[in-house]
Amino acid sequence: MGYMLTQVFTGHGVFGKYLQRIGIEESDGCWFCKMTGGAGTPEHTLWGCPEWEAERTEARRSGLNLDRETIGSGLMESERKWKVFKRMLNRIMWKKTGREGTRRRRVEV
Repeated sequence: MGYMLTQVFTGHGVFGKYLQRIGIEESDGCWFCKMTGGAGTPEHTLWGCPEWEAERTEARRSGLNLDRETIGSGLMESERKWKVFKRMLNRIMWKKTGREGTRRRRVEV
């Protein structure tokens, strides 16, 4: 699984909702598209946030169906599809983590 995928599957990571729950953030919103009201979740990151559309598009071009209802069974079809999904999530989470660090440093200054 790895560190980044574990964050996505548990929701314990650079997600506004989780960081608010543990007292690090005041808002549970998404820092990238500025949606509020619980938008800082893994689900929003994977399916809703426009910031990560390029990563989703690349995964779709590689043959991955990102439909919420069927993604689980689709990932089980082949090791290649699982690797495409894993690569997409890792790219999103590494970018998100890096940008969050930059954002936090700006706030602290």
